[in-house]
Amino acid sequence: MEDDIQVLQPEETQIIHDSSLGYAHSLLFREAHLKQMTPDELCMDTKTPG
Repeated sequence: MEDDIQVLQPEETQIIHDSSLGYAHSLLFREAHLKQMTPDELCMDTKTPG
């Protein structure tokens, strides 16, 4: 796990079009990141109480 946390600025984000058939590149990217996550990270409840 990486120790350095980098804060991203939304205004600096570049959105690019995935022109692969059936969005294959985007799906592979998401799958690779999901496989790196622990079960605890996948089941985190992000709702605030109240």
